[in-house]
Amino acid sequence: MLFRQRFGEELGDLLWYLTNVATKFGLSLTEIEQNNLIKCEQRWLKSQTELPPVDEGYPDSELLPRQFQIDFNTIHDADSMPQMKAYYKGK
Repeated sequence: MLFRQRFGEELGDLLWYLTNVATKFGLSLTEIEQNNLIKCEQRWLKSQTELPPVDEGYPDSELLPRQFQIDFNTIHDADSMPQMKAYYKGK
């Protein structure tokens, strides 16, 4: 819980710095966010529909899954330090 609390404090500081700089330059965080979403959509969504999958033409047994789920869990090591583990199908 301590890690989460400290991480939240650091994100709060980051948010303050970001807001402060945006205000000093007369920028709207809402406009920045909207423009960034448009940029990401143009970069990533467009390319997904225009380009064939990288494994196109491979046998079914060698195709990458088109959709899958990755689960992230926080565990603690022997020194009680938090570590992130990613799981695919429970492994």
